[in-house]
Amino acid sequence: MCLVLTQTESLDEALERLQAITDDADKLSPQFRILSFVLLGRVNVLLEKYDNAKELLPVLLTQLQEMGAATSPPAAAVLSDLGRLAIVDEQWGIAVERLSEAVAMNEKIGQTSSFEYGKAQLSLGIALLGKGEQQKAREQFSAAVETFSRLNRTESTEAKEAASRLAQIKPAPSTAAMTQAPLDEAVAAKLQAASEAYEAGRFDDAKQAYQQILDEASDDFEVPDLARAAAYLGKAKLSLSTDLEKFDEGALETATRDLEKLGTSPDLLRDAFLLQACVVVERRQKFLAMDLLNNDLLKIGEALPPKQQVTTLCLRSRALAIDGNAKEAVTTARLALKKAQESFGPQHIYCHSALDALGHALLTDDNETAAVEAFEESRQILRAYLNDTVAYQPFDQLASFLSVTQDSLHEAVSPLRGGGTMEQALTWVLNEKNLLPAFAARDGQIRRLLTTPDQETAYDAWRNQRSQRAAISPSVSTATGSLFEQAQIQELRQAEAAALEKLPPNVQKLLTEPIIPHVTVEDIRKALKPDELFIEIIRLNATEGAHQLALDSYTERDYFAWIVPPAGEGYLSATDLGSSLILDGLYTDDAIPVPERILQDLRDNGEQDAANKFHRSLRSLAEQIWEPISRRSIPESTKTIILSLDGELQHVPWAALPIDGSNRMLIEDYAIRYVSSGRELVQRARETSKRRQSLILSNPDFNADIPGVATAGVSAESLFPRIKAPRLSSADLEANAILADVTRYAGSPPKRLTGKEASQAAVLDVDSPFVMHLATLAINRGDDNTIVVSRSYELTESRVLLEQKSDDAAFRNPFFRCGILLAGFNLAPEASNDIDGILTGAEIIAHDLRGTELVVLSGCPGDLKESGRKIGPELLTEALRLAGA
Repeated sequence: MCLVLTQTESLDEALERLQAITDDADKLSPQFRILSFVLLGRVNVLLEKYDNAKELLPVLLTQLQEMGAATSPPAAAVLSDLGRLAIVDEQWGIAVERLSEAVAMNEKIGQTSSFEYGKAQLSLGIALLGKGEQQKAREQFSAAVETFSRLNRTESTEAKEAASRLAQIKPAPSTAAMTQAPLDEAVAAKLQAASEAYEAGRFDDAKQAYQQILDEASDDFEVPDLARAAAYLGKAKLSLSTDLEKFDEGALETATRDLEKLGTSPDLLRDAFLLQACVVVERRQKFLAMDLLNNDLLKIGEALPPKQQVTTLCLRSRALAIDGNAKEAVTTARLALKKAQESFGPQHIYCHSALDALGHALLTDDNETAAVEAFEESRQILRAYLNDTVAYQPFDQLASFLSVTQDSLHEAVSPLRGGGTMEQALTWVLNEKNLLPAFAARDGQIRRLLTTPDQETAYDAWRNQRSQRAAISPSVSTATGSLFEQAQIQELRQAEAAALEKLPPNVQKLLTEPIIPHVTVEDIRKALKPDELFIEIIRLNATEGAHQLALDSYTERDYFAWIVPPAGEGYLSATDLGSSLILDGLYTDDAIPVPERILQDLRDNGEQDAANKFHRSLRSLAEQIWEPISRRSIPESTKTIILSLDGELQHVPWAALPIDGSNRMLIEDYAIRYVSSGRELVQRARETSKRRQSLILSNPDFNADIPGVATAGVSAESLFPRIKAPRLSSADLEANAILADVTRYAGSPPKRLTGKEASQAAVLDVDSPFVMHLATLAINRGDDNTIVVSRSYELTESRVLLEQKSDDAAFRNPFFRCGILLAGFNLAPEASNDIDGILTGAEIIAHDLRGTELVVLSGCPGDLKESGRKIGPELLTEALRLAGA
């Protein structure tokens, strides 16, 4: 409360409360006692009770030193206040000394994203100005302005004072060819916007922003340019985040050359060296790695901020492991872990990075048991961070972070995937594979439970407060967080709790549960029915020898499978399926007939010849991906095979794979079921399949004028404009052909929807149909605005490149950018109602399909991918599964 009063300038009340607290200080713990007195000193300074402050503050500094907290946020606050007292007395030398200590301490403890840090920079600038050092003062005012801007506190009194003082001091003229004045405000703002877009995972926006800066920068590469160097460094970081194999080495080389020539931006130059070190370590180029990490700018010492200390130590450990120096690699990784724990707390995400480095170092040292323990602790920290923090960040930032964590997962799993550690490796995969759909689906699952506008308002308020807290939490820990940040987090927690109380009990329960609950291999085995077999397949992005000496092996990827029988039915086993370079090449349009060619073979040569040709094309692939699995011990009782796939193997028609060297298909021996992850087997409640009425939808009238009702989602006009869908008269023939089979399978005639009746509202009106067959078009939209419509052989123009680009937040969630076209779609942009004629993946997730036994999407969704993430057929099928089918 006193913190809040201080920040809101209710100083008299704060003083009264603090005096009451400190009068009875003996009852407080040592930590709260010292914090209370530190805050009392601050209030005395703000109220200009300088004599009281002069008496109290030096004593507090001594006590902090005796407590072992000489380097801590409270100590930095006391130093700042002592500096401000010296300014009042015009003791400029003492003021500069104290405030310089305060600024340096804030940087050392990682508190550079705090309002306290900006105020210390401002006060140091005032002290330097009083001492007559105008240019040094200008640097501090400029730094303070940047800090306040980064914190979105530009309207604060302190920020306005810093900007005003900065404007009053003219920059010194350049005195050497290799130096230049600071960036002008416009360029600095563009760089800041590009950096923020990069940090938020909005890579397209960041790329455009950096390119705009480069277009406006000097093209004379003989003269170094700071703006150009910063933009090239940003582009290099961006390329590393998106694809290591296509890393923009030229951009980094140009940035490094300019920064070395300028000699005025050591922080940027250090970032450039760290980036280069990261690349060569990932590529396992040991000699380059060691040379870079021995650079003077990266020598480990007190001069580096804690985050960069941890990063550099982790990279150094990885480089030493690659070099074969196992003992020193382990020692360096342990030092990184100790630094991360001391600076950020034992559960901070930087500890995850340090533990990963330690795991690799221990593997190099042939200490597999200790390596498994390090990796397990690392995975636990990551899971907590994902559930508590990352899950509530903007979607792009979430997707970017999950992409990075997949690399971490693969590097831990790859060397431990078989033998005595296979169960541990599989457990990590079960808990971390394919997380993006689960996070994206949670919002739809919750909204399905909200029944009134007030509940929706309360839920939106909860999400807003939780998102704000999540944005602060990653950089704040008990060890490094400022008093203000800790108070801000506590205030947000209270607001969350107040909003949570307004929600239904079932929603409250869901919001307090982890989105990704931890599951074990034994959980999976118990969840399987006696006649089921689960197969988990992953495409590993690191080779088994990733922790050992290997040059440029980062390009190798292997498919690996774990075969999991039900409890009491055999043992867990595993097998390599081989290189992805080979397997992915076996399943291409050239190797496997596409639907158009299969239809042509049917017409020209008959069903048997077409089937023989199709099976011949799949036989090599079946030998690679099914035979190694079938050679393992598959229980005789197995009737259903449940597959969790990865990479290009997600596109393979597993049910049609020929087995035993004949044309007999896998589906003839086993029922085939697909899941996004083994987690679904545990998380989804098992419900007895009730014989509900089934649904067959075909040939929607895309030109129908459908009466509108409000629905959730994103309009066709905003995401899918300028597309006119054709009639699908053959779809009615398809529906009629399967009618008897569906009736026999379901036990009753299905509901038929066609023409105008095949509308979005009609589909949403059917809950949990036993069988759902949708014979219509599917549609996808990618990051580059390419729209792919299914059944391309029926369309004159199947791909349309849009001139405009949507900045809608929904555009960044791929579940909003894939969908199924229904009646009225062609008129949606012109209609006055809210129905848009498209059932998006997000709307599917929010629909109740629990108990639906079988879904057939006969729409041949176009194959469209973005930044290595799936957005087309896989996401539509995942949306259906997440809805409960």
